[in-house]
Amino acid sequence: MVRVGAVAPRLQRYRERECVRPMIGSRSRTLALAGLAMACLLSACTPAGGTSKTYPLLKSLSTLAITAADSGRTMTIAQGDIFRIDLAKEAGWDQFSTPVSSDGRVSAPLHARPQSTPGLTSMAFAALWPGTVRLVASTNKECARVAPTSGQVSACLVVQRGFEVTVDVVSGRRPTFELAAGEWSRQADYRLIPGDRVVVSTLSGGAPESDNPKVLSLAGQDSSQRFFTFATLATGKARLGWVNDPCHSQACMSPVSLFRINIDVVVPSS
Repeated sequence: MVRVGAVAPRLQRYRERECVRPMIGSRSRTLALAGLAMACLLSACTPAGGTSKTYPLLKSLSTLAITAADSGRTMTIAQGDIFRIDLAKEAGWDQFSTPVSSDGRVSAPLHARPQSTPGLTSMAFAALWPGTVRLVASTNKECARVAPTSGQVSACLVVQRGFEVTVDVVSGRRPTFELAAGEWSRQADYRLIPGDRVVVSTLSGGAPESDNPKVLSLAGQDSSQRFFTFATLATGKARLGWVNDPCHSQACMSPVSLFRINIDVVVPSS
C-alpha cells in the first residue's frame, strides 16, 4: 500500500499511450474525486488487443500461422501471400497488444481479421514487397487483486514481456489488397499499387484525410463504426492523417494523438 501523495498509480500501456489504473479506498474523499477526474481517461482507453469494432472475417487461407511460441524465430514467405499472428493470453499476464509491423512497405495488416476467441489477439498481414520486417507485440504481468484500505492506493510494478518474429519476404506475385490502418499505427509508411485499398479505423475525433486525392481518395465510410475506406487511383505519393481526441473535453486527462500514414503508390512489378 502507498500513502496519498506518493507516486502510487500503476501505469499500463494502452495502444501507444499510458493509462493510470489506481485502486482507491472507498472512504477517501480526495481519492474519490481523483477517480472521477480519471473516469474519462479510463473509459477512453481500450485494452491492447481488444476492440469495440466489427471487422470483416478473414476468408483467405493463411500461408503461415505464427504463435507466441515462435517468438525469436525468422520465417520466410513469398510476396503476395498472407500470414497471421495468433497470441493467446497466458495465465498471470494481460492480453497481448496488437501486433505491429516495423515496415509497412514490406508487410502491412489486412483489414479483415482472423476469427478469434476471448483472450486471443489475432492479426493478419500481407507480404507486399521483398524485404525483411519485424512483427512485435507485448504483454504486461497482471497486478494482484488487492483491496486498498481507506486513504491508501494499491499499486504494483509493471513487468513487460515482448513478442517478436522476423519475416523475410521473397519475390513473388503482387495482387491488390485491402489493408488496415488504425490507432496501433501512429506513423507508418505503406508502399502500394493502384487498386489497393486502405481502411482506417479511428477511436474518435476527426475523419482521416488524404492530402493528394488524385493518388489516394476517400471511397466510402461507415460513420457508425468509424471505418473510412481509401482507394489508390494512380501512382504518386499521398499522406493520410487524422487526430484522435478520446474525450473532447478540456478536463479529460487522455492525450490527443496525431496519426499519419505515408503512402507511396508505384507501378507493380511484372
